[in-house]
Amino acid sequence: MGRGHSAAIEGWAMTDYLGWVGNVLLLTGAYFIGYRHRHAFLLIILGEAIWCVPSFMTERYDMLFICIFAMGMAMRNWWMWGLDSSELSV
Repeated sequence: MGRGHSAAIEGWAMTDYLGWVGNVLLLTGAYFIGYRHRHAFLLIILGEAIWCVPSFMTERYDMLFICIFAMGMAMRNWWMWGLDSSELSV
């Protein structure tokens, strides 16, 4: 097999492994949110950031937008969970 085929396989493998790592972080973060651990949002932020790489590499800009939006929501939630209830405006 030629050099082009090898490069295509290596590119696919990196995208595939990044997806798995991102999914593990996202699921672990979701698990710890159930136990009300604030650091779970940091795992979700990292998982979404990892998913941004294969989204960009495969030119899936719709998925990239969703990943960036989900990272923003996780950052907001991490910030809000750190505030005292007296600081929150209802």
